[in-house]
Amino acid sequence: MPGPGFVPYLIPVLLSLLLFSFCAAGPQRQTSQRSIAAWSYTGDTGPAYWHTLDSAYRIAAEGQAQSPINIDTSFLIVPQSGYLAPAFNYTETDYVLENNGHTIELIPENGNNHINLDGIDYVLQQFHFHSPSEHRIDGKSFDLEVHFVHKDHDGNVTVAGILFNEGAENNILKELFAVLEKKGLAAGARVKPEAPLNPAKLFAIGIDGRAVPLYRYNGSLTTPPCTEGVKWCISSLPQELSKAQLAAFRSLYYGNNRPVQDLHGRLVFMGLPF
Repeated sequence: MPGPGFVPYLIPVLLSLLLFSFCAAGPQRQTSQRSIAAWSYTGDTGPAYWHTLDSAYRIAAEGQAQSPINIDTSFLIVPQSGYLAPAFNYTETDYVLENNGHTIELIPENGNNHINLDGIDYVLQQFHFHSPSEHRIDGKSFDLEVHFVHKDHDGNVTVAGILFNEGAENNILKELFAVLEKKGLAAGARVKPEAPLNPAKLFAIGIDGRAVPLYRYNGSLTTPPCTEGVKWCISSLPQELSKAQLAAFRSLYYGNNRPVQDLHGRLVFMGLPF
């Protein structure tokens, strides 16, 4: 049986255990709450209120390098060498098509697609769509914008974007839009298109088959948490998709675009052809 000195010794031990249990539970509850912070593109959970929905989203209002932006071509910085030019290393790849509740997203089934930017390799994670476009050029909005999201080994992000207007059918994305036109895709649903896709073809179409220069600037994610430190590359040559293809996407999502953000003195570069 424990002696009289045992009880005073036991009390601080029990208090330490209770304190450890409380501290361990607290961050878990906080993480759970943050992971389900709801956001949208309309109403009191829309872009104007994202910073109020979760403390992790405060940079959406307080940041000085937010995306998207209006690209004013009269103030572009043109470099003297091609160091700003990314090299796209994409191959024919199978993708999973998913409706994530905010957009349509394509997730590659392997890590074989990447770009090299400023000497660093970034692996393609997914690409998705916004309509109308998020970025503007000289104040002009476009019918659709596609974002190719890449990460390096340290988790740093580079996004390459392409702008589209209604016009001719887009043969490169034909299989993708065929799935949306025939089947639609409910929120949370996933499907695998039958044909593989090589996104490099979208970035390599220019006058006389030459590569297209890109606009480059430093910005952020365009959806919560709107993290900054993202390197952006936007194709300077808008492409086309058919009325039916555009309608297939807009039947699921229209207005899933964040408004343009203040430049706060940032520079936009015209990257040389890769």
